[in-house]
Amino acid sequence: MAEQTTTHDGAARRQLVGKGSIYTLATAVQMLGVLVVLPILSRLLSRAEYGQVALATVITSTLGLVAALGLHAVITREYFTGGDGPLAARRLVAITIVVSIAIGGVGLATGPLWGAALGGFTTALALGALTSIAWAWITAGQAMLRATHSAGRFVTVAVVNVLGGQLLGLAAVVWISASATSYLTGVASGAFAAALLSLAWARPVWSGLADRAALRSWFAIALPTVPHSAALFLMSVGDRFVIQIQEGDSAVAAYSLAYQMGSLGIILIAAANNAWAPLIYGAKEERRWSILAKTTKDMVSLSALLDAGLAFA
Repeated sequence: MAEQTTTHDGAARRQLVGKGSIYTLATAVQMLGVLVVLPILSRLLSRAEYGQVALATVITSTLGLVAALGLHAVITREYFTGGDGPLAARRLVAITIVVSIAIGGVGLATGPLWGAALGGFTTALALGALTSIAWAWITAGQAMLRATHSAGRFVTVAVVNVLGGQLLGLAAVVWISASATSYLTGVASGAFAAALLSLAWARPVWSGLADRAALRSWFAIALPTVPHSAALFLMSVGDRFVIQIQEGDSAVAAYSLAYQMGSLGIILIAAANNAWAPLIYGAKEERRWSILAKTTKDMVSLSALLDAGLAFA
């Protein structure tokens, strides 16, 4: 029995390393695209224009996190509940589409109010708010792709989203105008292309969305995660808003460039964590806690290795 337990735990740890490597690689590809573009973009745009890009990017992630309402975490969990779990997960993808359009729409409509504190609701900030809808769709779609172990499709969505968006943005800057608006239009195009691709593979189900008992159950799990996730996110990027209010676009540009490398460790660990959740949810009840304990040690070791490697680099 002990030998069988060790075998199961070993398989789980190998799966964590294998799947974690794929999803971490996908995130690394995204970051590589950003890092390759940064030196070019920061020279093609003025400091003020680049500051608008940095601010719009934070708005996309912040509003997108709220617009998703934490449902992407429930998608992964629900998929492994057995029975109608996969069907329920696809319904949650459909719900995410609806609520993200509603919340993103409110964000856009109230832009002149919250944008006033940031120096005005510019077209760049409007594009950032609009792209938050695609951000929510991508997180929902990728949650399904992780649950179904569709690593190749997951990576494809990541490449289309970031590399495609970055290249389109650079092309717009070079051939249309050297402005934040041109660049962010390209980024938004790549994001929505990736979002539609991820949703096509996630196959949202539109029937049964009015089941009140299921909705209460899902949102009881999802909603408490929103303030927690938003707080963690704003702790790492919310300072851009403070800098914008106090110092303006140029200061945001300089700060964002300096911060980019320092944030790599956080992003890579988050990617590995996304591979960790399906492994735990998918484990049998009698093995789940043992696997969680052993793979937690692996995650801590992985964090230390990544941080040390990045610091050395």
